[in-house]
Amino acid sequence: MAGLVDLYVLAFKKFADFSGRANRAEACAFLLTNTFINIIIYILLFMLIIVGFCAGLSNGGISSQSSQNAVTNISLIGFLVIFVLGAFYLITLIPTISLSARRLHDLNLSGWVQLIVYLSYFIPLLNLIVSFVFLIVMCCVKGTEGSNDYGEPSLEVYN
Repeated sequence: MAGLVDLYVLAFKKFADFSGRANRAEACAFLLTNTFINIIIYILLFMLIIVGFCAGLSNGGISSQSSQNAVTNISLIGFLVIFVLGAFYLITLIPTISLSARRLHDLNLSGWVQLIVYLSYFIPLLNLIVSFVFLIVMCCVKGTEGSNDYGEPSLEVYN
């Protein structure tokens, strides 16, 4: 059995492979690791915002100048937040789409089914529900046994 890091790297190695099948281990390792990395980035960036705000206020108590410093610090940190998250999302976008397509193939579904998740991003609360259900399905539902419309099962995780 492959380790978590090996399975995570495998998704990047197969980033352009939209055919075939991916088993639950591949999908869970990649999707849950991405979720964990996302949470870590948000926590770190939230801490940076708090530190930036406090540093801006500590330069002169509560005055218009210190408030200006706090706003400037938060604006710079906001730019950092957008840059870090944007870079992470761009780096993982294609591997996520291709792995999700292969995992859906393992369930004998078209890779286009994941479009439901991406379209739900326009409806905030629905997005949380749809994304959570999609993550559970990708990680918990057993794939089709034997061959299906998309090929043989992906038993070997090293290629």
